[in-house]
Amino acid sequence: MRKITLLIVHCSAVRTYQTSSAMQIDAWHKARGWKGIGYHYVVRRDGSIEKGREEGAIGAHCINHNRHSIGICYEADSTRRAIQRTLALLLRKPRSSLLSRN
Repeated sequence: MRKITLLIVHCSAVRTYQTSSAMQIDAWHKARGWKGIGYHYVVRRDGSIEKGREEGAIGAHCINHNRHSIGICYEADSTRRAIQRTLALLLRKPRSSLLSRN
């Protein structure tokens, strides 16, 4: 089992009319020649959480830190309250309970 010491949060940087689901990010990353989605979780605009890469797998989201981190990507605008609430939840809850609310 990997020792996790960091949670790394990125923004998908899409426009408000665009979407960036875990499935879409997976396709974008594969189109770049990567194995697939580099993030472990994707937080959608409505606050829902989608699973990306398996937690046991090393991510591809932050050079030199992938081995000991969990990658989280949030969709678009960080000012949205649902996203902020969900990110706070991700940062406080044990990872085993993250997907239980979906």
